[in-house]
Amino acid sequence: MLMIFLEALCCMELPAAAEEAVNTPSKTKVTGRWLGSFRHPAYVFDADMQLQEDASGIISGVIVWCMRKAPGEKHKSKIGLTAKEFIAGRFDRKSKTVALKTKRIEDPHGLGIDPDEYSLKLSADGNTLAGGTAAHQDGLGRFNARRAAHDPGSSSK
Repeated sequence: MLMIFLEALCCMELPAAAEEAVNTPSKTKVTGRWLGSFRHPAYVFDADMQLQEDASGIISGVIVWCMRKAPGEKHKSKIGLTAKEFIAGRFDRKSKTVALKTKRIEDPHGLGIDPDEYSLKLSADGNTLAGGTAAHQDGLGRFNARRAAHDPGSSSK
């Protein structure tokens, strides 16, 4: 009897409001997985970023960078290789800005990942982080990421 009840419970449809709450990202949280890229005229890196935020807005996380484009022959063999950048910072909920700073880098392939500071803005719908870095104040280097589709906070079904 208990098995029949549990099966019925598992197959029940969520009310629309409950389903929306489960599948809609928080517009004021950045915790989760973000997929995107850093683009500069000479370089392109894919970014797989995981962020964790505490109640006071302190953020920690890691970006796994994958080189996709780089100038010169010496970089050709590095296309597709990865490096990790461990980051920490703060999320200001009022302005929806994320300030991140490099804490440590693991770059075993010498991709040239340098310590940096990121100033990112969370979009109104809570699905995009975009902005620049201190090392690229010329405006040529841009970081853009979208909340991963399979992230628990994602709006994808």
